[in-house]
Amino acid sequence: LQTKDGEISSMRNRIEKLLKQKNLSKDQLADANKLIGDLKEKMNGYQTQIESLKKENIQLTEDKKTLTEEKGTLTEEKKGLEETKKGLEKKVELASVLHASNIRMEAMHNAHTLFGKEKEKETEKASKTDFIRMRFDLDDNRISESGEKEIYICVFDPSGKVIAPSSLKFHLADNSEMSYTLSKTIPYKQGEKVKDIIAEWHPATMPGKGTYKVDIYHMGYKIGGERVTLH
Repeated sequence: LQTKDGEISSMRNRIEKLLKQKNLSKDQLADANKLIGDLKEKMNGYQTQIESLKKENIQLTEDKKTLTEEKGTLTEEKKGLEETKKGLEKKVELASVLHASNIRMEAMHNAHTLFGKEKEKETEKASKTDFIRMRFDLDDNRISESGEKEIYICVFDPSGKVIAPSSLKFHLADNSEMSYTLSKTIPYKQGEKVKDIIAEWHPATMPGKGTYKVDIYHMGYKIGGERVTLH
């Protein structure tokens, strides 16, 4: 368009110069008429091209609007698919969490026989408790894949506080951290139950009388719990 503007300005200047001259010859008049005709032709072509470009611009604007709307729709669909994917992944995760059953807690005392041999004996007295033994099963799960499963065990004293060193922490399902007393790695085969798993807590000293609670966690979810009261 800038090139055509230059051409038209040049033709106008030539015509104006010719028309300013006095006593033009027939040849000069013929040249002036030819230039005027050429100018009209160029102007008409110029106008036609401008109209065509306007129409193309309108079409491009409409196309851009349509593409923008389609992009917005696709973005929303993508978000929806991502949310659906996350939802499905969460369902699979929840379905993969193992469940603990048949949980037992036993307060044990290391008694000595007449021959000086040590013998474990269950007790209900806090003063005689040397350690607490926990037994539980892991139920069969057809979703959870075979492999080693990390189980975290939290023992709570009678005041409700987790008995654990500050360095022992694991992540819950909501990404928060929680202290744990001990952990246990358990070989697991998909679809099969693991029976009579044993975990023992050996404290340096027992906190005292009261109710002790144990919670068992897998993949950040609580999968079972039990309690025992010591007098």
